[in-house]
Amino acid sequence: MKNKTHAVPTNKLAEEFLPDLKAAYINALGPSLSVAELSARLSHVPAVTDADRRLEGTDRIIRGEQIQDEVVIAHEKSVDLYHSLRSALVRRYESIDESDARLLRQLHGVENHVAPNPSRSSLLRPAASIVLIGPTGMGKTTLMSALSQLTPQYVRHANLVPGTEVVQILLLYVALTGDATVKNLMLRIVEAIDRALGSTLYSQRIRNGRMNAEHLRIFVQELCIRYGIGMIIIDEMQNLTSSRAGGAELVTNELMHLRDSMGIPLMFAGTFAMMSMLAKDARMIRRISQNGFYPMTFASSCTDPYWKLLCSVRWRCMVVRKPLPMSDDILRALFDCTQGMTWALTILICKAQRRAIRTGSETVTEELLRLSFKHDATEMHDLVHAVASGDETALSVYEDLYHPLFDQRKITKRSEEFERLQAITRQSDEEAMPCTVPTPKRIAKSGKRKAA
Repeated sequence: MKNKTHAVPTNKLAEEFLPDLKAAYINALGPSLSVAELSARLSHVPAVTDADRRLEGTDRIIRGEQIQDEVVIAHEKSVDLYHSLRSALVRRYESIDESDARLLRQLHGVENHVAPNPSRSSLLRPAASIVLIGPTGMGKTTLMSALSQLTPQYVRHANLVPGTEVVQILLLYVALTGDATVKNLMLRIVEAIDRALGSTLYSQRIRNGRMNAEHLRIFVQELCIRYGIGMIIIDEMQNLTSSRAGGAELVTNELMHLRDSMGIPLMFAGTFAMMSMLAKDARMIRRISQNGFYPMTFASSCTDPYWKLLCSVRWRCMVVRKPLPMSDDILRALFDCTQGMTWALTILICKAQRRAIRTGSETVTEELLRLSFKHDATEMHDLVHAVASGDETALSVYEDLYHPLFDQRKITKRSEEFERLQAITRQSDEEAMPCTVPTPKRIAKSGKRKAA
């Protein structure tokens, strides 16, 4: 008697497929890095060779500026941000359920279309929201790019679905440019998926087709499932501040819906101007920063450890032929001329190095740094002087700028106002006290009223 073969139920296939899918997605993250390994992977200090210093004139100036642009030092926020990002990715892939597995098989043509389970609750799909915020030129985009390089751009899994290949994109970088509309947001997400895959297929489909907002949502959700999107990094959030009324709220709510409905964690990045946009809605601030708020700020003094490390590394990467060792006077001059702004530090060193090469001195000294700032870096004068003065009127011009003095002044001002309010309250109570103290006659009258 021949053995009969029974078709395996669809639910059984999904149950067997789900553990393998989770394991494959999580294993693609690789082992967790230690603090030392992370610092080494995130930092890049190019080597300056004798051949670089033997270049003549303009060629050496260009090479020196190129080397300065290649310098990357791991920021102190890198370690905490990395662990938050990694834990969010692990939680994302562990929360994949049977419906996701079934939809993935449907998208690859292995399983017939089945209506989604209506009882499935998005509240059971935890997802993280992380905020990386800091002033322009602080290195936010550089840090996110370095963090994204800790994982592969995409991973191909050949044995998960028979007869086809599952592609996983772990980190998806999206820069918010253009109009603050839901359609533009969806287009930017699709373009980011195309960039990760080295294709333009999906972007062209959106541009050539006539998709309304609802069709775009479904299309993006299908792509997120098809490619196992681990986390979406939303950069340049401050661009929403220039949108028309309601546009910023619509885009942010759409991102929150994508996170809550699909369990995809989000990392928001932008300048402090984005906080002025979100400050009007306390609920939104709580939702986007519930799993981590990482502010990157400029150094407040020349003794800041990160500032000293950054200055010393950039100082070693100069191509002048008679370099001086780093000293306290040079470190102080670098801070005085930049007020701890990292982007200004790069500009100042490049300009001072250029002056030293062109004048033939081949040495950058404290005096040369201050001279170069005075004559060659005039575009930075107003900003540096505004930060150095601490004048709120002068600083209010620069919306994307942040300095610890801002918060300190606000705290001091609020403390003074609170103490003044308490003094006024105490004075009012003392003045009103004689009128409010009950006398024996008043007590007697009140007793008669109660008896009556």
